[in-house]
Amino acid sequence: SALNRIGIGSGVTEFKYHYSSDNYYSPFEGCSKLATINVTDLKSFCAISNLEYLTNSYYGTATTKNSLMINGSVHSSTSELVIPEGVTSISQYAVRYFPNVTKIKLPSTMTKIADSNFSNHTYLSEITVPSTVTNVGSSAFYGCTALKTATLNNTGDIGYSAFSGCTALQTVTLNNKGAVNYYAFKD
Repeated sequence: SALNRIGIGSGVTEFKYHYSSDNYYSPFEGCSKLATINVTDLKSFCAISNLEYLTNSYYGTATTKNSLMINGSVHSSTSELVIPEGVTSISQYAVRYFPNVTKIKLPSTMTKIADSNFSNHTYLSEITVPSTVTNVGSSAFYGCTALKTATLNNTGDIGYSAFSGCTALQTVTLNNKGAVNYYAFKD
């Protein structure tokens, strides 16, 4: 295919995939020339289901070979990602499309951090979970090897292995009003 650029607006709700013989096939499977993904509505992008199937390979990242743009500006080198107010949760793989981000600012409207939501985001160095979050899911930040500081203000539990494998984690501030599950901070 000659397709080299796609734009994703506010109407997309899910990327469907096909599974066959131990392989997953994405909507843009075989689009080897795809170089630019332009997101025009970050709030809507954060809510799209099955974002892991946006690119050609299962669990792939857009920025290893593609440029992710927010409203026409390249985002791959930006160090901070600000999730817009109004977002209540983030699709499981949305942050994979921002691999160079070292800090993610979560909105005061965020209510949930799902299981594995930020897992293996190897550049993320700090995170503050707002008090509006009722649950930090299991393995939510698993394998975030650059994560040094985590401030947890959530009003619910911190899941099993939520921060396991965060080998650089030096400072954790627990202001949460709930249980901290086992292995939550296991090296």
